Amino acid sequence: MKHCERLSVLSLSFCALLAVESASALDLRTVVKDLYYECRTEMSAGLHKDPKSGKIEATVFQSDPSDRWEMKLVRLKSQDDIKKVPHACGSEREKRGSYFPKIFYDDFPEFCKIDTFTSEGHTLVRAEHCELTRSVSSNQRYNAIACGLGDTTFFDSDRLFGIDGNNAISGFGDLASKIVRSASVSKFVCQRLDR
Repeated sequence: MKHCERLSVLSLSFCALLAVESASALDLRTVVKDLYYECRTEMSAGLHKDPKSGKIEATVFQSDPSDRWEMKLVRLKSQDDIKKVPHACGSEREKRGSYFPKIFYDDFPEFCKIDTFTSEGHTLVRAEHCELTRSVSSNQRYNAIACGLGDTTFFDSDRLFGIDGNNAISGFGDLASKIVRSASVSKFVCQRLDR
């Protein structure tokens, strides 16, 4: 039960960071061109089970402010758009829509999020399919998206705030006492480059 409390505190801390809204929120339904950002990790933390003691421990990781990457959000409006982005976006879209046919909606946009990491002359590109988040709130501002199948990233407005979670928390608990699992979450911020 203690690990659940720690995870709750960890989740609430990061969720509180998302509550901050920029003065000029971007309505993602109106986006017609690609959006370009430069991003950096602001905070990172996680839970892991110590293999020797069996105790679940929380760790806060230091992030290097100079460690930055570029991100591009590509609006997907047709099958032709999917052919122009990395294969991972189309593949994730198919998996998400395996229970019902996926149809493109103008007022409920989809994106391909393409992260480009560069270090010492090497480049790594990671792509994820994203959808506008669904909300029952009457004051929905249409400025947040959820990306990927397992990990989830949320965005908020032009000065973009996000949370990236890698959750293997199912490994914790009495039934999984011999399995070492971990859960991590990081908060990042991105600045628009295409203004």
